[in-house]
Amino acid sequence: NNNIVSQLILRLFNDPVAMLFLYLSLAFLIEKRWLLGCAIFSLAVSIKMNVMLFAPGLAFILIAETGFLRTCIYIGICGTIQLLLGLPFLMENPIGYIKMSFDLSRQFFFKWTVNYRFLPEEIFHSRYFHVSLLALHISLSISLSLSLSVCLSV
Repeated sequence: NNNIVSQLILRLFNDPVAMLFLYLSLAFLIEKRWLLGCAIFSLAVSIKMNVMLFAPGLAFILIAETGFLRTCIYIGICGTIQLLLGLPFLMENPIGYIKMSFDLSRQFFFKWTVNYRFLPEEIFHSRYFHVSLLALHISLSISLSLSLSVCLSV
């Protein structure tokens, strides 16, 4: 079916390029070339935000290998790269750019879900469900970060 093929192509449009940059950054990080690895990681994030799913692992490795202060510097460099790449859009329409970059009001299609197929469709589309997932994710990320910082300081 042409519709299925076009949907798959549209959904995978930036993935190969983003993953290429992610794997390149990992190659530099394996060689302990932290600055270059982080800079290329930030470029990968600018191509497709799903690369951010690797950020907790990157943060853990950076803290374990370079310490907290240098990790903050590397994260600051990643943020600066993101700011510079977004600058033309921020200069033109800052509110629209930020609003659309982090559009938490968008709805996903139930027919495309894999992980939440067991839920009734009404719950899947519920605003409370979305906010609960986001709150759970943030809470677990903070909890993991605190646990890792305690483990690494011992």
